Amino acid sequence: MSKLMTEDSAYNSSENIAEKTLAMMRVKLGKSSIASHYDRLCKAHKQLLLHHAGINADLHWDNGFEHFDRRQRNDIRHAIIELINLAHFFNKVNLCKDQCHLHLNSIKSHNFNTSSG
Repeated sequence: MSKLMTEDSAYNSSENIAEKTLAMMRVKLGKSSIASHYDRLCKAHKQLLLHHAGINADLHWDNGFEHFDRRQRNDIRHAIIELINLAHFFNKVNLCKDQCHLHLNSIKSHNFNTSSG
């Protein structure tokens, strides 16, 4: 049991070192993780986030994340969180086109007789 605890402790220690190293690199580069990801998004995805954050997407879609003020960056962060939560809600849902065009009335009109005789 102590070997397992030692391995777990070593893993957590190396994980903390990795997190600290990444944080130091971000400080040197001048970008946060969110900024780095946001700045790589395509125009349509930036507009979606900005619209959801209540920021004029048509005027500001080409701004880098660091150009937004503190409140706007926080609003964008909240929009990302909300969209991630929404995506998780649909995670295991069948999203094929047939599911989108399914009409319940046509299903009800079929005779589904389950009796065997």
